[in-house]
Amino acid sequence: AKIGDVVLFTVRVENTETATIPDLFVQLGLPDALDARAVNCPGDNGGSTTFCDLGDFASGSVAEVLFAVEVGAREPNGPVTAFASSGAELARAEIPQLKIVGSPHRK
Repeated sequence: AKIGDVVLFTVRVENTETATIPDLFVQLGLPDALDARAVNCPGDNGGSTTFCDLGDFASGSVAEVLFAVEVGAREPNGPVTAFASSGAELARAEIPQLKIVGSPHRK
């Protein structure tokens, strides 16, 4: 990716249990080199571009949360994390840091 590029991350959550998960939310953790720009959240994002509140998540439910992130700088760079929580962390995923190359895109 180059500075100015927008990268999309999709977080998919599925409740495979028999009970509803209360107050489920998804959150994205970014290194300082990346800037969150938008989130497509099927619930409430509370005005945040790194958070999605899915509320009470019924058994068998599936949701996808799409995060749009802009490459703002080369450093400091690091992994991107996403986690689902309901008072306690239920799942976590980590993507190795993006390779940021070349000069910024011109607009």
